[in-house]
Amino acid sequence: MGYFAKGFISDSRGKYKMAINSYNKAIEIDPKDAMAYNNRGSAYSYLKEYRKAIDNYDKAIEIDPKYAMAYNNRGNAYFDLKEYRKAIDNYDKAIEIDPKNAMAYYNRGHAYSDLKEYRKAIDNYDKAIEIDPKNAMAYYNRGHAYCELKEYRKAIDNYDKAIEIDPKNAMAYYSRGIAYSDLKEYRKAIDNYDKAIEIDPKYAMAYNNRGIAYSELKEYRKAIDNYDKAIEIDPKYAVAYYNRGNAYSNLKKYQEAIDNCDKAIEIDPKDAMAYNNRGNAYSNLKEYQVAIDNYDKAIEIDPKNAMAYYNRGHAYCELKEYQEAIDNYDKAIEIDPKNAMAYYSRGHAYSDLKEYQKAIDNYDKAIEIDPKNAMAYYSRGHAYSELKEYQKAIDNYDKAIEIDPKYAMAYYNR
Repeated sequence: MGYFAKGFISDSRGKYKMAINSYNKAIEIDPKDAMAYNNRGSAYSYLKEYRKAIDNYDKAIEIDPKYAMAYNNRGNAYFDLKEYRKAIDNYDKAIEIDPKNAMAYYNRGHAYSDLKEYRKAIDNYDKAIEIDPKNAMAYYNRGHAYCELKEYRKAIDNYDKAIEIDPKNAMAYYSRGIAYSDLKEYRKAIDNYDKAIEIDPKYAMAYNNRGIAYSELKEYRKAIDNYDKAIEIDPKYAVAYYNRGNAYSNLKKYQEAIDNCDKAIEIDPKDAMAYNNRGNAYSNLKEYQVAIDNYDKAIEIDPKNAMAYYNRGHAYCELKEYQEAIDNYDKAIEIDPKNAMAYYSRGHAYSDLKEYQKAIDNYDKAIEIDPKNAMAYYSRGHAYSELKEYQKAIDNYDKAIEIDPKYAMAYYNR
């Protein structure tokens, strides 16, 4: 048996170092054996030695400039190094040489997807599927690209097809679950996570996301059961601790929420949302200064975290430090100008400062963004009442009651 054949057999058995030794011998015997260089490059790629892999693909291409597979493989090595533009250049060349190379189109699509150029990614997956209609992963990745574009129905259509071709594709069920969650169809999402877990009982992310779906349905105990399982499978899964903390918060078990946020932060000290949510739990325990310390940290990690500014504003309001609160609401609104609750809360702070016209201006904006915000109408009514504009006050209490017929304080103040 020749050295090339020995290398090929070792490759197929996952014995990549042995394969490299055999390809070394093959190349020593025939320094112009382009396939031996290509295959040695692949073995180095499997060992994650991508620079050495590229050196070998370079040599294969130097010997045979029409070697489409070597270009494709060199593209894969650049992809693994996150050098996506170089990867695309190589896939371009592979396709130029072999226009029916479905894998090169698929790989180019994947590179464009990682560059967040999702339309170009979809064009390439289209071509890969046209050439090879049974390529389940091309459908799967095209679904992912549509998800990133928020075209969830198209995403689901693609996951459907991936599952039809490969009914044991746990990732496709998982991703279809995410798409249904994004459409707020949580029961369908749960059905898909169920299937992903049935196929792969160690799929920690599927348990985590099933927990999120149960949380959205306010079934917090079931959510916690799923986060428990995700953490059992992967004890370093910071997001699962964070989500379990949220579920405990929703059950008003704030110390348990804090304990879970502590764990999330221990695993990932740069998790801004874990600090934010730990702040919320402390706020609910009326430990406002400790809450502020956590919001400070969240903002230090992520200065564009509008929710952390909003929550810090609320804590300052509770401490009756209204100007500090307003400064934080200002920042939240600067980052997220569509945050109706930030306008509402800023209005509340101005009202507490007895600056009723400024309060009204903010309630106006909150209502413009969210016309069903009964609290904003009620609070605007209160501000008009303080200004002795009683008819305007009544009109606002009327509107608050129309939106929420059980709003006792609106009836009382009217």
